Amino acid sequence: MVRQGVARGVGTERMRVLLTVATLPLLAGYAAVAALLAVVAALATQASFSPGQILLAAAPGWLGAHQVPLTLSGEPLAMLPMALTVLLGVLIARSAAGAVERLDGRRTHRALVIVSTMACAHAVAGVGIAIASYGARLSADPLESFFIPGLVAAAAATLGLVRPCGLIAALRPYLVPVATAGLRAGLLGLVGLLAAGSAVFAIASVLSAPQAQSLFTAGAPGFGSGLGMLLLCLAYVPNAALAAVGFVVGPGFSFGDLQLSPYSYSTADVPAVPLLAALPDGPADWWRALVILPLGVGVLVGLRLRKSSPSPLQRLRSVFVAGAVVGFGIVVLGALASGRIGTSGGLMLDLGAVSLASFCWVAIPAAVVAYFAGERPRKRAEPKSQHDEDTADEETDEPESEAEDEKPDQDAKPETEDEEPAESSATDQESEPPKSGEPQPEEDEQAESEPTADDPDEDAQPERL
Repeated sequence: MVRQGVARGVGTERMRVLLTVATLPLLAGYAAVAALLAVVAALATQASFSPGQILLAAAPGWLGAHQVPLTLSGEPLAMLPMALTVLLGVLIARSAAGAVERLDGRRTHRALVIVSTMACAHAVAGVGIAIASYGARLSADPLESFFIPGLVAAAAATLGLVRPCGLIAALRPYLVPVATAGLRAGLLGLVGLLAAGSAVFAIASVLSAPQAQSLFTAGAPGFGSGLGMLLLCLAYVPNAALAAVGFVVGPGFSFGDLQLSPYSYSTADVPAVPLLAALPDGPADWWRALVILPLGVGVLVGLRLRKSSPSPLQRLRSVFVAGAVVGFGIVVLGALASGRIGTSGGLMLDLGAVSLASFCWVAIPAAVVAYFAGERPRKRAEPKSQHDEDTADEETDEPESEAEDEKPDQDAKPETEDEEPAESSATDQESEPPKSGEPQPEEDEQAESEPTADDPDEDAQPERL
């Protein structure tokens, strides 16, 4: 009975933790979106504030924050702000990390349970919102509303459980060292490309600050409207950084009818949004010098992998894995950042061209650096020089000569000892008693019995009985 009570208590605690993990990120994300809409509607100059409308609009807004394409009055709204997605991902990751210690079992088992629970909860909530808003002014596809929030929640929860559950250590036995080094270097290269794109966008925004200020004044007069426009621009900053990555690596991007790359430019009218003030008014020849940024990222990846293995071929394999990670990451992030607004607007990236260009910019310089700057295995041991051998012989002979000079008596002593046993053996042979039946000459007996004065060793021997 006691064991059954303990088991019931453990099961109840487990269900409570999983229920908290499933519902808390959902409620917190919905509340954050509703609060943001309420602040914008309250501060806007010409907006009518209605709590009911805010709560109803927050549900499709929650889908948009999870990158689910929406439909606004029959027009597509697929270019959605990535900043909200990042914030909700951080919330999901922290919730998953906080629930690890409250569950029993192995770490990998707990991670699987938490990730699957959060993914299923977000998928069910997404399809429920899509079904409830079907036919409304702002709606979403139920199938996309099921899969996309579940995938986003699973990815964010997995990232949050990497350190608490030791997922890298658990996967390390199943990965060869070449793949492990390539994955780490690929993540470094992906972060480097994102940093390069962000730097280019930041410099362009600073240079176009006067134009952006004029757009704020003309398009959003008043404090409330200006604050709403500022929040909107900040929400789309990650999208602009991904567009700048496409521009830096070469293929470029298009926004509506505007097409922009370091090698081509076609002008077109763009919306009067302060964020778009960073777009240039015309082409410039110095844009081609920006290739030094992805080239530097590739060199950095090569320096990271030049000591990953003593074999050059193994390092090249790691470089290939790193380039594949960069290309795949650009495809995923570019798909989240791009999308249409209406029939002809929105950010569009050629994901295939951008991914291939990113792979080449990272893999080719990294391969050159990792192959030639790394160490090479030695086929055979290098022979010692004649000078080293003579020095080693002199060092070996010196102790022996010193030992001979210091101890000459010890070296001479074994010689006398070797002679004495020879004499004693001869004496023993002479002193052996005659065998019976063998006659011995009398002169020999007298010579043995009479000691001579000239032999001191015989005088020192005791008399035989």
